[in-house]
Amino acid sequence: MNGSGGNGLIIGGPTGNNVPLTGGGTVALAGGYIIGSNGTQLLTNQETIQGAGGIGVNFDNQSLIDANGGSPLTISSSTATNKGTLEASGGGLLEFVFTTLNNTGGKIQALDGSVVQLDNSVTINGGTLTTTGSEVIRSFSNGPLLNGVTNSGTYQVTDRTNTALQGTITNTGAVQVNSTVDFAVLNMNGTVTLTEGGR
Repeated sequence: MNGSGGNGLIIGGPTGNNVPLTGGGTVALAGGYIIGSNGTQLLTNQETIQGAGGIGVNFDNQSLIDANGGSPLTISSSTATNKGTLEASGGGLLEFVFTTLNNTGGKIQALDGSVVQLDNSVTINGGTLTTTGSEVIRSFSNGPLLNGVTNSGTYQVTDRTNTALQGTITNTGAVQVNSTVDFAVLNMNGTVTLTEGGR
């Protein structure tokens, strides 16, 4: 889906309609976007969505969403579930904005010189955050809430941002609070337990 001229894939149907995407193929975004017709539809993804553009529909990802294009792939779903993998690879940027994600049983990862960015008012509930090499998952702008996640990679709280932790955080990787110009803040939201000997 080429994004020129405002092209997109619209998930339609009545309120609450669940549209499954299945068959083992690939949806390739080249600036295009996937949205719902009225904001209440649910896309159940059982194949691969990749490239650059936007996903603005509520979704249940059971396979792979891969930001591997030359510009960002932005997820801005009000509610979403991930039982598969959400990743940035090949130098891509996967950005979450205004999204509440149930990530239990799922994985968010940054690979191959790529970045995952958690932006305005994002909540990640459960699941695993992981990176390879020097790649990072990082906060941006108003920063996210991480609730009960496992971090096995490198998570960065960057300049002029904050990240809130909630529940039990299983950290076998590194959480870096990187203030070089201005504040970088790691907040505790209620009682927080850090486990597993990371740093």
